[in-house]
Amino acid sequence: MTPTQPDKVETLRRVRAFAQVFKYLADERGWPIDADLLDEDDLASLTYDWDPEELGIAPANLQALRRLRQMRPVTASQPWGVFFLEFTGSRLPITQVRRILRELVTRRRRRGDAGRPSWRLDDLLFIVSTGAGETMELHLIAFAGDSPQAAEFRSLTWRPDSPAGHLRRLATELLPHLDWPEDETDEAVAK
Repeated sequence: MTPTQPDKVETLRRVRAFAQVFKYLADERGWPIDADLLDEDDLASLTYDWDPEELGIAPANLQALRRLRQMRPVTASQPWGVFFLEFTGSRLPITQVRRILRELVTRRRRRGDAGRPSWRLDDLLFIVSTGAGETMELHLIAFAGDSPQAAEFRSLTWRPDSPAGHLRRLATELLPHLDWPEDETDEAVAK
């Protein structure tokens, strides 16, 4: 670490909003996105907004969901989907996350689903925020298993006030799994 380079722990402590997540992924994990000019109000160039109805979910079944965004593919051959979910409250609403997951996973199509994009379960990454301010918590969630109903959640979670040891382990051992692959068709990102 050089005197002007922030410590990895302090870098994670500062990641509190989705624009900062984009900057972290670009600067630290090598994602080919230009996040230098973004602020939280200007994510339109990097994301699509989704309404629950577009996924076939009644808004009443996603009461804690404040906003749902999808990262635009950054390469033509990108095989995975990255979603940003903002929830009210301080706890991760697993049931609501699972409802969204179920609608994004490739399956036998129902009537009216033909135009909706879908992914394999293990090709999805959810970046979720809960709470606000000092109680804000980020969750980076990948999935494993045979079906969205029984999917295993593989979550990396932190708050700005998380212990330094936890943040250091995330920064040095776990978050490097999110490094952008040299082969952009590689399906191993976030696994």
